[in-house]
Formats: sequence, C-alpha cells, structure tokens
Amino acid sequence: MSNSIKVLIVDDEQACLASLSMQFFGTKVKPILVDNAFEALEIIKNNNQIDVILLDLMMPGMDGFDFLEIVKRDKLFNKPIIIQTGLVNKVQIDNALELGAIDYINKPFDKKQILELLNKYSPIKVY
Repeated sequence: MSNSIKVLIVDDEQACLASLSMQFFGTKVKPILVDNAFEALEIIKNNNQIDVILLDLMMPGMDGFDFLEIVKRDKLFNKPIIIQTGLVNKVQIDNALELGAIDYINKPFDKKQILELLNKYSPIKVY
C-alpha cells in the first residue's frame, strides 16, 4: 500500500485549484489538478490509481452533476467522490449525493476541514 493518496481535484476556478494544492503541502495527499470534468473523465478512464475525487459541482461545459451521472452509469469509478460546492441549496446537494457522491464540503473551507474529510474516506491517514 502506498504511503500517500492521489486525489483528483476537479474545479474550473484556477484560484481554488491553487489554494487546494497549497493546503496539501506537507501532507500525504498527492493532488492531481484539472479544470474541467471532461479531462477528469479521461483521467479516471486511464488511471486506476486515483483514491478520491474532489469534485466541484458548478462548472461550464460538463458540470459535476453530469460527471456523476456518467461515472455512475458507466461504472468508471468505485472509490469516494466528494463534492465541493458554494451551493446552499439542499436539494442540489442531495441530488449529487443520490448520483453517487459520498459526501460534500461547502466552499470556502479551510485546511483542517478538507483534511478531516479526506481522512474519513482515505485508505490511509493523510496527516
């Protein structure tokens, strides 16, 4: 078993990707950053080493809901998908959970919150 986890982070906001990447510095999290769901699909189709996906719901092109539908329908990923969202609409969050997300975290979040959530679903402790 590896001593780190690979987290695929999918978010169209470069600032969010950069912030998350910096928050994982010094932890056992190895982030893989992508700014769209199309690229994320290609990565999970070709890389079975991803341990967790951290998915933004609101993105142009293909949003997080569409991504979850495709992943569930085509059985592309059977590990935890955690949604990150600025939404406060419980119906939309519940919809994402029904589509296969395992949990969610509201933006903005701090390092402690995200690491605790990853610890909850990771095969190893990330810090």
